[in-house]
Amino acid sequence: MLPLGIVLIALGVILIIGEFFTGSGLLAGMGIVCFIAGILFLIFGRTATFQVNWWMLALISVFVIGTLAFIVQRTRTSYRRQVTTGKEDLKGKMAESKTLLNPEGTVLFQGELWNAMSISGTVQPGEEVVIIRVDGLKLTVAKVEKK
Repeated sequence: MLPLGIVLIALGVILIIGEFFTGSGLLAGMGIVCFIAGILFLIFGRTATFQVNWWMLALISVFVIGTLAFIVQRTRTSYRRQVTTGKEDLKGKMAESKTLLNPEGTVLFQGELWNAMSISGTVQPGEEVVIIRVDGLKLTVAKVEKK
């Protein structure tokens, strides 16, 4: 029973680590079940030659559960974070008109020239525009009204 408990704990840790690469939730569930079963085998399968140190078992369990909880919390936080790359990042950002937008022309955004179409009429070179939408490599922009 003792070797089975050690194997189950090791298998549980391996499955939990494997979950970080798959993201399905299945490996984590199986890993937790194996880990708990391994601990139960160590507790109830003792022999006269091998005794379980309860404090060490509790310390390892708290460490593994705490690490898993921390990783799950950080993963959930990263999924809730707003996208910061790709075309989703462009919406609502400011750009500068480089050519006359009547209604099409070129704008400068973060050092890159983009083809753009104005939905708010003619925009003079040097005026600021806000990016409304991204269609492939063309930006739809609106003139920033000065107050």
